Amino acid sequence: MRLLKLFEDFVKEGVVKKVAPNKERAKSLISESERKRHSLNEQFKTYHQDITIAKIFIKSYKN
Repeated sequence: MRLLKLFEDFVKEGVVKKVAPNKERAKSLISESERKRHSLNEQFKTYHQDITIAKIFIKSYKN
């Protein structure tokens, strides 16, 4: 089984580098994820309504 490397190992290998925290970037990522979550919730509501309407239509068609 392969063990996970420590972050420091990646730094030593030059795969990653340490940088100063970027608070504005963090805020931007949070804002973007909240916007996308809201959009997905709206799409889900629309999808749910479409399915409900389709079910009502099918039931009324059968009768």
